[in-house]
This record gives sequence, structure tokens and C-alpha cells, in this order.
Amino acid sequence: MRLGTWFKTALFLGSAVLSVSAFTSSARAAVQVIDAFSDKNTGVWPMTRTTSGVGSVGDTEGTGATGRPALTAVLGSVRRSAITATALDIAGLDQASLNVFNTGGFSVLDYQSSAGAKSGFEEAYGVPAGLTTAQAYDLDITPYNAVELNLAAYDAPATGSMTIQAFLYSGTTAVALPIKTITTGGAQTIDILIPDAIRNTMTHNDGIDLLFDVPKGGDVRVDTVQFTQVPEPASLGAVAMVGCLFWRRGRRPH
Repeated sequence: MRLGTWFKTALFLGSAVLSVSAFTSSARAAVQVIDAFSDKNTGVWPMTRTTSGVGSVGDTEGTGATGRPALTAVLGSVRRSAITATALDIAGLDQASLNVFNTGGFSVLDYQSSAGAKSGFEEAYGVPAGLTTAQAYDLDITPYNAVELNLAAYDAPATGSMTIQAFLYSGTTAVALPIKTITTGGAQTIDILIPDAIRNTMTHNDGIDLLFDVPKGGDVRVDTVQFTQVPEPASLGAVAMVGCLFWRRGRRPH
């Protein structure tokens, strides 16, 4: 390849990658925070489940009642949290707990379970938190195509996987998003995609309900929950196209 041709190709590659990078960065930058767990009503936490059953123990924060001031850092100012234990191997020993921890510069939702505890937890905002449509937030989420969960940590047990089910509300009607299955541990970002057919009906989103089904002995820390716009597959494919073009030009005979 001649030096001039190589230089032009390099310029093309650089500008194309910068363009794609700028697009994907700007797309990911479009976010609406639902909860960063920096606000709580202290009398509610922690929640602990020590008995099995289909019922759950839960509470609602931000209602405006005595000791329950509005959560100004939460979308809609109200959060409903619950925890359910479906199996406890040893009564009085095994348990599952949920806590909003925002001390010492940390702000996380912390779920812990003992080795013999199979449980899950729920975080609800807006209508599924017990509010009427008049009381709930009203948000146009059509600019976003995913619910993003930033996990500060996931201590995954050797067996089993964690599933996350999200429901979006328009008025009092709930629509289920595809279930997300998490099989690997560690800090990670989870994107629950919102299909276009659902997103286009959400000019008035009045609530979101998140259900976490955690395997026995699993621990989870959630850092942030937010609506976001993730890069479309077509934009990611552009990077591959640029790479292929550069490789093909490099392979041409002199």
C-alpha cells in the first residue's frame, strides 16, 4: 500500500471511529435516573425475612406521613420495597435481608441471603408502589429503549442464576418486559431492553416494578436504576464495517 493511500485510509478510519464513538456516547448519555438509593426513610430499614411463605415483608417510603418524608432523589418521590423468602433450610438460622445503605460516600441497595435462604426482592415506583395515577409520576419514556441496572456487586453462587423481571405501567395497565437472566457474578451493567412496540405506548409512564429472583445464598448490591438509550445494533455494526474496510485495503496487492 502506498504511503499516501495508507495515510488517507488511516484518516478515514480515525474519523469513522470517532463518529461512531460520539454517537454511542451521546446515545448512552440520555438517561433518566429512577433511583440511586441516596435517599431513604431511616425507620424502614433494614428489612429481614426469617420465615418462608408466599407472602412478603415490605414497606413504602416517601408517602408524606410522619417519619416518611418524600424521597426527593427518587423518581416520583415514593419507593415501595419488599422481600420474600420462598425457602429457608434451617429455621432460625437462614434469613434474607434488604437494606438501603447510604453512609460514608456509598449509596446502594444491599440484598444478602444466608447459604440456605432462597429469596427475592422487589422495588416499585409510581402506581405499583401503591399510588393512584394522579399521585404517581407521569413521564414520557419514548426517548429511552432500556431499563438499566448498575450492579455494584453480585456474589453469584456456584449453582442457579438470578432473574430480573420489569413491568412498565401506563395508567394502571402493566406491561412485562423480557426477563433478564444473570449467570455471572461481579459488578456489571444490566440493560433490560424495551421493545419498540411497548416503548411507543409509553408517552405516559406512571410506574415501574422490578422483581429480583435471587438464587440460594446469592448477594446483590444495586447502585443505580435508570431509563437509558443504549446504542442500537446498527451503530455497533458500523465499527465492524470500518475495521473490515481497513483490513481489505491493507490486503490489496502493491
